[in-house]
Amino acid sequence: MRTPVRTSSERTNASSKTNKQQLENRRSAKQPRGFKPCIIAYMRTVLPFKIEKSLNAFLCLFRFFTELEARHQNNIFIDDISDIVEKHSTSTFDPYVKYCTNEVYQQRTLQKLLATNPSFKEVLSRIESHEDCRNLPMISFLILPMQRVTRLPLLMDTICQKTPKDSPKYEVCKRALKEVSKLVRLCNEGARKMERTEMMYTINSQLEFKIKPFPLVSSSRWLVKRGELTAYVEDMVLFSRRTSKQQVYFFLFNDVLIITKKKSEESYNVNDYSLRDQLLVESCDNEELTSSPGKNSSTMLYSRQSSANHLFTLTVLSNHANDKVEMLLGAETQVYAEDELASCLFPVAQLTAQSIITMDEKTGAQFSS
Repeated sequence: MRTPVRTSSERTNASSKTNKQQLENRRSAKQPRGFKPCIIAYMRTVLPFKIEKSLNAFLCLFRFFTELEARHQNNIFIDDISDIVEKHSTSTFDPYVKYCTNEVYQQRTLQKLLATNPSFKEVLSRIESHEDCRNLPMISFLILPMQRVTRLPLLMDTICQKTPKDSPKYEVCKRALKEVSKLVRLCNEGARKMERTEMMYTINSQLEFKIKPFPLVSSSRWLVKRGELTAYVEDMVLFSRRTSKQQVYFFLFNDVLIITKKKSEESYNVNDYSLRDQLLVESCDNEELTSSPGKNSSTMLYSRQSSANHLFTLTVLSNHANDKVEMLLGAETQVYAEDELASCLFPVAQLTAQSIITMDEKTGAQFSS
């Protein structure tokens, strides 16, 4: 008897059914016992594959609270939970870091949906009014994981203080405290890094380059300071020199300075930029300066007509065009010129002949040498 030959479409359908069956078998094998497998199977069916990782993260945290609840059921007076905290903080608490890192996106997405999607707003209001939500807004539930993770070190620190140092549980408690403290630090670092990246994208969208564009957005770059100062420019008028004022807006990052002219509250024209290690700031102690702010100029410049109380020069050793540029800048108050600008805006600022203020790029700590 001859075996019937299947067409290509029949072979494709059979292969598709086999792949689907294998996928369902793998998913069924992963279902946790005792946690309503039918619901989990349904969620895995309706949710995309990528979101399945979020579901697994939820299950990991669920097991943590299940163990805490089980210990409470065994004895209403819980003497210690250090072993449970240590166990899960070293293995299953990574979702906290990811959640806190993306918190800024969560809030922005929620606000966008509320502002642009009437159906979402209506459904959310109906859910929030449910008695189980106790009339609490959605945002209060979004911040619960962050509130919970920040309380863990406080809890473990209190337990350590109440545990006798000669007790075997004390060492476990100390290890648990160390792990949850590390967890909170990672959460803070992730949130701070994401906030910085978000700000970088915002600033980059506001800059209009009139020169060669600079690739501003980088995961290792962050904004240190921004602000507007007065620049004094020397002009030639009928064979005489005259000083005019211009407003210049600076964006100082940890590794680069962007020099712009402000067009509006959310728009800036970029005139120049330079790496941070190519900057030098020197204060001007009197009105008569020994050099003009123009490039490669050695002409005397008098600033008696300037309205700023405190002047200083910014020397760009190498700008976007590999040229040396000098700028005469003015600040209304000495505090701004010597404190905020010299110690925050620039890495090295010579205030006097004896004192040099520098800034640690990572911590922001200031020190004198």
